[in-house]
Amino acid sequence: MRLKEILNHPCGFAAVFSTLELQSSCARADLLASEMMTDMLSLRSCQSDLKTCADAVSVSKNRPVVGRLLLKLQSLKDIHTTLSRLEAGETLDDIELYEVKFLGMLSLEVRDLLSQLHLSGIVEIPDLEKEVDLLDPDGLRIATFCVYDSYSQELAQCRAESRQKEGVDSELFLKINELELSIRKKLSATLQPSASRLQAAQKALAQTDILMAKARQLLAGGFCIPEISEDGATSYKGMFHPEVKSVTEAQGREYQPVDITFDSRPTLIIGANMGGKTVVLKTVALCQFLCQFGFGVPALQAHVALKDEIHFCIGDHQSVAEGLSSFAAEIRQTDDVIRAARKGGRLLVLLDEPARTTNPVEGTALVRGLLQVLRPLPVCLLLATHYAIPSEPGQHRLKVNGLVGDHMDYALTEVEGDSVPLEALRVAERLNADVEWMRAAAAFLGRE
Repeated sequence: MRLKEILNHPCGFAAVFSTLELQSSCARADLLASEMMTDMLSLRSCQSDLKTCADAVSVSKNRPVVGRLLLKLQSLKDIHTTLSRLEAGETLDDIELYEVKFLGMLSLEVRDLLSQLHLSGIVEIPDLEKEVDLLDPDGLRIATFCVYDSYSQELAQCRAESRQKEGVDSELFLKINELELSIRKKLSATLQPSASRLQAAQKALAQTDILMAKARQLLAGGFCIPEISEDGATSYKGMFHPEVKSVTEAQGREYQPVDITFDSRPTLIIGANMGGKTVVLKTVALCQFLCQFGFGVPALQAHVALKDEIHFCIGDHQSVAEGLSSFAAEIRQTDDVIRAARKGGRLLVLLDEPARTTNPVEGTALVRGLLQVLRPLPVCLLLATHYAIPSEPGQHRLKVNGLVGDHMDYALTEVEGDSVPLEALRVAERLNADVEWMRAAAAFLGRE
């Protein structure tokens, strides 16, 4: 799975991605094309680099150097077409030779800035000093390129002679063009063996941009670098959803982080409507993606078990294009989850109120049947429901605390038994629902 495939995922990944201050379009393209990491060694290496980078960025005395580094990275351009032509042995024109020279100079400057931050080891940027010297024969280190007189005494003489003549000497003009073309061919041929190093430099500069952006987001957002769990259990302390937190605080309300732990056992999350169950599932999905794409995660502490696939079923699945009702679309999506689980692999499955679009009797049966089918499979399942699902052996149940006095407590508590919270009327009353309606509903529940 590539990052671009989850950019508009309902977990809210796009909002977090929008806070990532990448300096170049080159880095953005590379990051969107990156693959989700599923092996522990690769991810831990990535996390080590992120921590080292974040530590350097957080030191106040490094801020001027960090600022210069970010400014330099803004000038990174994608010149893969030029480098492909160079690798193929074609003769580059002046603009393309300028692009190569600029990339080389930028690489040298960024290498120096990383060295000042003691970050030389996090990204290997090839030393392109020889390539720059070739394209900068006068040693001026100016970000321009032309076929300099320094390349050829004959060319310098022809140009001097041309400047002394009145009008255009066509024979001399052709001679100068021939000499310039000959020099471009020679420069291109000399640079051709360096094509792969130049490509590696462009990629390394983009990776530097990505790492710096992730590190700055980690620090600014109050994220943490998660530990990788080896026992299959995942846990978060102080987990929060950045987008929901931002909206909540903008409304002058306090956001409540959540602690949660789950493992290979099916975990049911029960609670009243408006109890935050959906936000918990969204945040778990978001954290899993962020972790496995090498970002920090929004939590105080985190231990995350790696997964091969993440399935998130939420909301109204109605498909007008396919002519499917909400129920039909939901059944199809859930059926896809079962098929994927039977193929094997490590799956994280997050289901928000499955079978909500049918009657409670059959809905409860469908959820119980789903739990029975998925229980023996290698699936880490979190299922939010308001149905009364009987407690089964090997099942983990968490309850949203719900209304405590006059406020909603979104903390999760482990519970036993089969009951579900009956708080819908209390929540409706807090929303100033019609008094007569509430009294009538309470009477049907025997709460007169």
